[in-house]
Amino acid sequence: MTITLDPGTLELAEREELRQAAGVFRRHTSANKETRLRFLDDQEDVVTVPRRVADLIAEILAQLAAGRVVVAYPMHAELTTQQAADFLNVSRPYLVKLLDEGVIPHHKVGTHRRVYFEDVLAYRARQEEESRSALNELARLSEELGLYDEP
Repeated sequence: MTITLDPGTLELAEREELRQAAGVFRRHTSANKETRLRFLDDQEDVVTVPRRVADLIAEILAQLAAGRVVVAYPMHAELTTQQAADFLNVSRPYLVKLLDEGVIPHHKVGTHRRVYFEDVLAYRARQEEESRSALNELARLSEELGLYDEP
């Protein structure tokens, strides 16, 4: 199951409500381990959610209020190649190349490739680590060569 929320469909007043709600969530979650939500309708309900869940809700509200699309995938979700490419911010043909090279595991459903979300996350984590290592190596070489020394 994938959930996509597009704030483009919201009225300006609704986005302002989301911004205010995000502030309330953040204020309450910063001071408490858990947050109690009270629903005021014909049958008054109170639910308690852990702080991390309330933090997630606050972040979703803030992103929507800022006009950004929010997409939620369960860890075990199967993504299409387009969904995986969008998540990684790469082109679909580039993602397919990664799949064909075995860089990211995939399987087929009929004739269509599918990628598990957790494999896409693992690939992204490897890429970020490689980037961090390369940047650290560049910084080390720059210092070694005296590129940042003052005259």
